[in-house]
Amino acid sequence: MHRSLERVPPGGAYLWETFWEIEETRQSAWVLLPFTYREIDAYCRLMDAVLRPWEVRIILAMDRARRGVLTPPSEDDDGPKITRRVSMGDYDAIDRMLGTFAEVVDVEVEG
Repeated sequence: MHRSLERVPPGGAYLWETFWEIEETRQSAWVLLPFTYREIDAYCRLMDAVLRPWEVRIILAMDRARRGVLTPPSEDDDGPKITRRVSMGDYDAIDRMLGTFAEVVDVEVEG
């Protein structure tokens, strides 16, 4: 299970699990992109699952709720805001920035 099911009605557990399985493949750019019918259809074909229209609507509503919590609306949705300029020579700042995405690993470069 991806998330706790303690507050999910017993009949909805399969939709909760389906949502999190699709969530693992979510596409994102500057913001979380919404699930598409194409992605849900691909999930159903690959996982041999059958979702009725009302179940798809529930999964899309869950997606809207999740994106609403993770990316609250702002006045200007043109992408991330510049809060501080960093020069390429500021290795500590670059290390911290890249470290927010994944662990930074030093690589030996030949030549």
